[in-house]
Amino acid sequence: MGPRALSNPELVNSFYQSLQTAFDVPSRYEVYFGGDFNAKIGKLTAEEISSDISYHVGRHGIGTRNSNGESLLDFIVENKLFVCNTAFQHPSRHITTRTGWLKDYASSVPNSTKPVYSQIDYVLCRTRSKRTLCNARSYAGASLSSDHKIVVATISIGKVYQVHRERPKPKCFNVSRPTGNTTVQRDYTRQVNAKVNVDSFKCNSDPANKMRSLMKVVKDTALDAVGVQKPTKNHKLSNDSVVVRLSEKRKDLRLKLNHNFSGDRSKIRAQINRVQKEIQHRLKALQTEAADHLVNTISSTDESRQMFEAVRELTNSKSTRPITVHNEEGNVIATDSEKAEVIRDWFEKHFTGDEPPLEPFVGVPRPLDTPITQSEVESAVKPSQE
Repeated sequence: MGPRALSNPELVNSFYQSLQTAFDVPSRYEVYFGGDFNAKIGKLTAEEISSDISYHVGRHGIGTRNSNGESLLDFIVENKLFVCNTAFQHPSRHITTRTGWLKDYASSVPNSTKPVYSQIDYVLCRTRSKRTLCNARSYAGASLSSDHKIVVATISIGKVYQVHRERPKPKCFNVSRPTGNTTVQRDYTRQVNAKVNVDSFKCNSDPANKMRSLMKVVKDTALDAVGVQKPTKNHKLSNDSVVVRLSEKRKDLRLKLNHNFSGDRSKIRAQINRVQKEIQHRLKALQTEAADHLVNTISSTDESRQMFEAVRELTNSKSTRPITVHNEEGNVIATDSEKAEVIRDWFEKHFTGDEPPLEPFVGVPRPLDTPITQSEVESAVKPSQE
């Protein structure tokens, strides 16, 4: 976003210096600038239309040029750029890019405001790229928390330009699976060795082709033996019907606020604030309901594993440091399930002896055969006191 010249002229110079640095690219590349420049270029005069300025600015601008617009126009002319969204004739609502609000002192309605429209958002391109422009205009009605409109420029590349297809996103392998898992490691090594030792691979004399073949073998084998990571879910979304209904209501109110030109807009803002509070209260109620469900699970379950899972979910908001667990070979274990197995085996090995299990007590109460001594009670209580 461009700065305001009246508030800080030095900041304006710094902004256009940074913009000039960003424009320092080879001329063979196409360059497009887009954003809020806080500058009014305005509508061209009759003298400007017949001058060289019309080569950089179209005839369908709106408003009167200000000091920031002069700075932007100097930058455009110096770098041989063109303002795309001044080249096409559209209704005023598709030319203006920002709707401001000023207090209407002439109105009899208290707290009344009136809209002020301006064009301060632009899409810039090289002057040679004007022939590729098909259309450029602003679009209102988007559900955005902004007083600016979306500005879109449509271009037609044509046959003389080479179109580059979008590259596929790289696959992220599940590297935590083979870590500490000797079975997966052996399987991966066996498959790689089987594919590398074929005669066609050994007979390849070109080092570059051999390296490409080797990398392809490594990737294909990793895809089969290791697999890829599953995409993470966005935990901030909610499928609750009440939250969805309130969100749609808030969206409609925001659209109504952006298209309200009659006068007082404070009532609509108050409705939006009330709906926002209802959404927050509903989300809090859903969190409380989920916590109560976990508490009931903990209270009613008899299985230690289910109770442990419920307690872990209940305390999920607190960030805990992961523990490092090694297997018998000294390798680090990455997955939680394998960590749990190693820890369980360790406790069973150290706390399960060769003695037979104790028989459950049945019958009338009677004294212990071996009474508990005072030293045993003190040694048991001392760690809890510390």
